[in-house]
Amino acid sequence: VDNVCSTELDTLLNSRFEVTRLHKKLVCLMGETNFNEMSKTSILKKLTGGDIIGFEYKNKNPFEDHNYAKIIIATNNLPTTTDKTIGFYRRWFLIDFPNQFDEKKDILSEIPDKEYNSLALRCIVTLKSLLTKRSFTNEGSIEERMERYESRSNFLEQFLKSFTIKDSNSYITAADFFKKFSSWSKENRHREMSETTVGTTMKKLGIESDRKYFNWLFDGKGGQLRCWNGIKWVD
Repeated sequence: VDNVCSTELDTLLNSRFEVTRLHKKLVCLMGETNFNEMSKTSILKKLTGGDIIGFEYKNKNPFEDHNYAKIIIATNNLPTTTDKTIGFYRRWFLIDFPNQFDEKKDILSEIPDKEYNSLALRCIVTLKSLLTKRSFTNEGSIEERMERYESRSNFLEQFLKSFTIKDSNSYITAADFFKKFSSWSKENRHREMSETTVGTTMKKLGIESDRKYFNWLFDGKGGQLRCWNGIKWVD
């Protein structure tokens, strides 16, 4: 416990004192991230890039040192980011854990101590190769890392690329779009997005909406529906 700290990503990026929690720690653990857009990424780059960090405790003089705490985030979702640089994407190493386990069963208690000893030995042996190669297996190129990060944070954009095409003469009703997008998100274990959030994100992506009249809407009587213009479903 003395070598480990815990914090939240938003707090770390926005509080000048929070970074001090990582000083002289080996690991910094974070849980589920918020859905806010990440724009202040400079401190995250410094913490993971071997740069000199300015630490500051409250009511004490600030000082400088290197951070060596490894940041581990256990989350189902990643925040979107305005930072599209190589320096940002190369710092993320995403590992998927697709399996789910019954919480009622204490799996860890069934693992004998000798297995932990074997794991520790395997890590030590692997470390030698890791220090020589200076990269993990299946780490991926910068382009692959960028694609993986964006597909997990901007999954609405991924849905658009996979299931719609641009067509200036076409449209999709907002209700139909939201229904299919929500079903796809649930199937792929993405976080749930409200209709308001979907609407805001669609506009950021340059897709505009208006209301169109349909004469078949209510038992033969006409009515208006909100529609996303300039897109249609892939056949």
